[in-house]
Amino acid sequence: MDAVLFAKEIPGMRMEQVRRADPFEMKELHAHAFWEIYYLLEGECVYFIDGRSYALRQGAFVFVGTNVLHRTLAERHERMLVELDPAALADFGMPLELLEQNASVAVQLTAAQQRQVEALLRCITESLQEEAPHYAARVRLYALSLLCYVDEHVRSAPAVPRDVSPRHRLAEAVIRYLETHYDQEVTLEAVSQALYVSKYHLAHAFKEVTGCTLVEYLTAVRLQRARYLLASTRLHVADVASRAGFNSLSHFNRVFLRQTGMPPLRYRQALTQQRSGAPVRGEASIPGQGLFLP
Repeated sequence: MDAVLFAKEIPGMRMEQVRRADPFEMKELHAHAFWEIYYLLEGECVYFIDGRSYALRQGAFVFVGTNVLHRTLAERHERMLVELDPAALADFGMPLELLEQNASVAVQLTAAQQRQVEALLRCITESLQEEAPHYAARVRLYALSLLCYVDEHVRSAPAVPRDVSPRHRLAEAVIRYLETHYDQEVTLEAVSQALYVSKYHLAHAFKEVTGCTLVEYLTAVRLQRARYLLASTRLHVADVASRAGFNSLSHFNRVFLRQTGMPPLRYRQALTQQRSGAPVRGEASIPGQGLFLP
């Protein structure tokens, strides 16, 4: 039975501590506009990030940048999760390499580093619970301190081992192919021929590693590209769809609406409002709705 030990949201940030007694599998790869901090307090977990699988154990710290596809698979475990809108820390102007590169990292912290990280996480939790005057600003300062600490030690902490089994190497090769050819017509047969492996073996191994089919992952990559183009260019929606690999505008609109809860133009408008500091109404708010930013 799962237990939510703590959950609290303030503008620009959400924190959650969950203990799971049963196996857990995130059904879909997803990405979002906010940074994600994942800390494993107990148990083990496989974290699939940007085409690579990492075997986490107690004391593992994961930072996921914006617009990065990821999912988790775990047995019994307890974890802390912090979702942080980059705009929430913009006023501090802290030039952290971790944030500037928007790089996703997975490191195994030493015992001393675990104590420091857990102390900062407790400070965030306690401040959110107490709601003392100016607590939201203090929470953001604690979050920035946490990121500063990780940025300082991430280069010395050992990386979490990647799964380099044959099936994972094959899945990563498929992902590299999809990320290179997403704007072309892609079929299972074409990928299997390019990688010199049978269609059945490829499809089975890919599904086992990623939790989704080749078509589902390809669609996620294309949507990822479409969101980037909507956010960073003024291209017409039809051109965005074409450049992202969708051969039908109507199909693109349906898939985009199903995945984001809004049509492409509304998505672009929501991003423009957020960047200008204007209030955003309805389903387009960040964090929590999974909007992508470049």
